[in-house]
Amino acid sequence: MDEVFINQEADPHVIEADGTLDIAALQLQPATVVINGKKGLVDVQTSKTKRTFAQLREKVLRDATAGSMANPLRISGAWLAGSPSASDQVAAFKAKLALHSINRPNADAISRLLRHFPQQMLMMAQPGASPDDAMLLYKQVLAQPGTQTALNMVADLQIAVIGPWLPSHPQLVTGVDLRSKCLLVLKLLPPCSDQQKLAAQSERHAINTLGLDSLSQQSALVNCCLVKVCISIQHAAALEIGEGQYDAVKMPRFAAGLSQLPQLSDDIIYEGALRLESALQEMHAANLLHADVKSDNVVLNTADKWHLADYGACVEFGQPIKSCTEDIGLQAWYPGAMQNQTAIAKYDWGLLVVLIAVEMGKQQPLTELTGESAPARVQLPLVLARCRAIVHRDLKQLVEQFIHKAGWL
Repeated sequence: MDEVFINQEADPHVIEADGTLDIAALQLQPATVVINGKKGLVDVQTSKTKRTFAQLREKVLRDATAGSMANPLRISGAWLAGSPSASDQVAAFKAKLALHSINRPNADAISRLLRHFPQQMLMMAQPGASPDDAMLLYKQVLAQPGTQTALNMVADLQIAVIGPWLPSHPQLVTGVDLRSKCLLVLKLLPPCSDQQKLAAQSERHAINTLGLDSLSQQSALVNCCLVKVCISIQHAAALEIGEGQYDAVKMPRFAAGLSQLPQLSDDIIYEGALRLESALQEMHAANLLHADVKSDNVVLNTADKWHLADYGACVEFGQPIKSCTEDIGLQAWYPGAMQNQTAIAKYDWGLLVVLIAVEMGKQQPLTELTGESAPARVQLPLVLARCRAIVHRDLKQLVEQFIHKAGWL
C-alpha cells in the first residue's frame, strides 16, 4: 500500500460542510484506509471520515497539531483499480516539468508535494493536465517553508505553518497559533536589498513607537509584534537568503484585503474612511507618516472593520520620505512628488483622498483618474472631480475635510 500525507491546513478544501474529512480524491479504497495508524475511521459508502476532523484530532488522534505543516496526517490504503500509484504520479509530474526544462526537480520539493498536496499531485498525473499548471504547483511547493523551518516555528513560537500567503510572496507565511487557535501571518524581514533593509527598519520602528503589540480593540491599526524565526536551508533558498535567524512581524490573518473586494456601497466606504482617519490620527499623534495609504494596505476582519496595514514605508515627521506607494497599475498613487520630500501629514491625507476616489469608482478604468499622463500618475483635477460627484452627504463632507488637510483646497 502507498502512503500519502495531508497537511489539512494547506489543503482545507477536503473538509466537508459537516466538518468531516473527504478522502475520495485520494483514490484509495475506503475500507483499507489507515489514518495515523488508526483503522476504521472512513465510511466505505461516502469515503468521508465517520467523525469530524476536529473530533479526530481531539478524541482519536489526541494531537492538536495533526494535519498541520509540521505534522501532516499519514494516510495509507490500497489504490482504487485504475488509479495511478504515488510513483506513477511523480513520474507524470516530472514529465510535465521536463517540458519547462526542469529535468532534475528539487527532491525535497517533490517529497513535500506528495506530503502536503496529494490531491493536486493526482490532478497533475492526469494526461490532460497542463504542464504550465504543474510548473506553477512546483513553484508553490518551492516557496513552502522547509520541514525544519516549520518544526522550528512549532518549537520556538508555538505556530503551525500552513504555507506562503502567495507563491510570489514567500516572505509572507501563514500559520495557526497553537495557543489561541487563531490564523496568523508572519512577515519575514530578511535584510537583502537596501530597500528591504529600509522597510524592515520602518516596520520595527512603527511597532515600537506605536505599541502595535498592545493595541486596543478599537484601534484601526494592525495588532502585530516582532518575533525571531529560524529559517532552514530549504526555505532560505526560496527566499534567496542564507539560513539563520531573522526578524519577522507576527500579525493576525485578516478575512480580506480592500483591493480584492468588488464595488462597495457608499455607507461601507464611509464607515471604512472613518476608521482610516482614526488610524492616521493615531500614527500622526506618534509623529509618524504612513506614506503608503492605498487599497492594498487596507485589510478587513471578519466583522468587516477596516484596518490600515503595512508599515514598511513609515517615516518620522520632518525626515525625508524614502519609500512611497507606486503600484496598482499606476506609476504613482499620489498626484505630485513624494519621494525625498519632507514627511508631513498632508501626504497621508492626500493618499487617503485618492484611495476613496478609487474605491468610489472601482468599476471604472484607472485612466479616469490618470488621464493620458505618461508614465501613469493620478491627476489631482480628476481625483477632485470624482470626489465632488459623491452623493452620500456624510462621506462627501468627510472627504472635503481630508482634501483640506491635504492642502488641496
